[in-house]
Amino acid sequence: MKAVNKISTVILAATLMFGLSVPTPALAAATPSLGAAATYGVLSSTYTNTTVTTINGDVGFTTPPAVAPLGTHPNYGSGASYSTAGLDQGTTLSALASQTCTFSFASGAIDLATDTTHGPIGVYTPGVYCVTGAMSVGTGGITLSGNGTYIFRSTGALNTVANSHVTLDGASSCDVFWTPIATTLGANSTFIGTVIDDAGITVGSTVTWLGRALAFGGTVTTDTNTITIPTCVVPPPPPPPCECTNQVIETMVSDLTTTVVGDSPAVIAVHPAWTASIPGSTWIWKSGATANNEVVAFEKNFTVVGTVLSAQLDIATDNSYEVFIDGVPVAGNVNDVNFTLATQDIYNLTANVTPGNHTLRIEVKNVGTYSVGSNPAGLLYKFEVKTCPDKCCGGSVTVTNNNVATVTNNENTQASTGSNSAGGSNAGNGGNGGSISGSGNGNNTGHGGRGGGGGTGGVVITGNANANSRVLNKVNTNITRVRR
Repeated sequence: MKAVNKISTVILAATLMFGLSVPTPALAAATPSLGAAATYGVLSSTYTNTTVTTINGDVGFTTPPAVAPLGTHPNYGSGASYSTAGLDQGTTLSALASQTCTFSFASGAIDLATDTTHGPIGVYTPGVYCVTGAMSVGTGGITLSGNGTYIFRSTGALNTVANSHVTLDGASSCDVFWTPIATTLGANSTFIGTVIDDAGITVGSTVTWLGRALAFGGTVTTDTNTITIPTCVVPPPPPPPCECTNQVIETMVSDLTTTVVGDSPAVIAVHPAWTASIPGSTWIWKSGATANNEVVAFEKNFTVVGTVLSAQLDIATDNSYEVFIDGVPVAGNVNDVNFTLATQDIYNLTANVTPGNHTLRIEVKNVGTYSVGSNPAGLLYKFEVKTCPDKCCGGSVTVTNNNVATVTNNENTQASTGSNSAGGSNAGNGGNGGSISGSGNGNNTGHGGRGGGGGTGGVVITGNANANSRVLNKVNTNITRVRR
């Protein structure tokens, strides 16, 4: 704590009344959706180009350039997606403007390449950087270091000097945004990120740009440039909320078990000016000597099992601080007065916590010359992670199939016939009597021959016919048991 912060109750009350020292919690920056504007390398009302420029991405305009750009742009001009892209550009700009400043520069023009008030010269970590005035990138250039979202917001112009560069070190061009008022990129420079600026965007000669020039209501001017839109993977939608009746809550607090990096164990610290209150937590500091303006790091390891429902950090420090999970910045406050009930901060870090092993690291800076009585230093925090066990939230599923059904079919067939008879043929007729030739009266004719016997009747064999059949069918019937 700086000595100037040990102020009387009257001065403190006046300060709080005018809102000069009550910081708005610095939430981690978030990348908004660009909607239909995401596919545009240039989006403008008027597009000006008179040289050989290559744009790999859609090109939107109502007033065309004298020389059409090379490259791949499925949407060119003011086709179906043009108006939608313009609306989505406005929505994105509003989302960027609504995010709380992680760091606010002093009023006036700022050269991002030489500034040291935000941290190491030329190096920026994820966050929302706010400039009241113009901002520029000087010859030394800047490096965006670490995975996360970068938002550079200015009330004035953005200018990059010739041969300057913006480079990435663990960051993604998909997550870099600039929202100035009038943009000019210097010749032979390298630039990263999406610029949203309806006041107009002018790109100097031979600039290589990985990003987008979005000025739906203004003019974009290019000159022998190469603009390529980032290739960004759209994350899947979050799963539906877990309905869990047996939540697991893991709570980490500032206490004597907190590790002080490079020092002996933490000790309890107290001071009457520290009015911040976090139940279950205790103000702590390092036990060894504290150097002037020293940054002290505190760590705790934790393991997350199951589905993360929420993760909340409550924190108060004397003086400024920055919070990391596994080395990635997730929260911070550069103000000096973070130790009162009115200025302690709360962060929703649910998106920053996943199943697995993690390290929570909090770096606290004591501004000025350390003194237990007049300029002490301390940390007070609670980090609470709520999870749902796998079995409760659709974790492991065991499926068992049993094929057990057998079907037997019996077929019986019977045919019955009646009795039939068949008669033989009729007997033959007898032969005619023989004739006698001669004279005399006593002659008689001979008797006729015996008739032939009748034919034997036909034989028909009849009876009852029976046919039996048995068919055995095996049918696969799945019986599924689901066990969570």
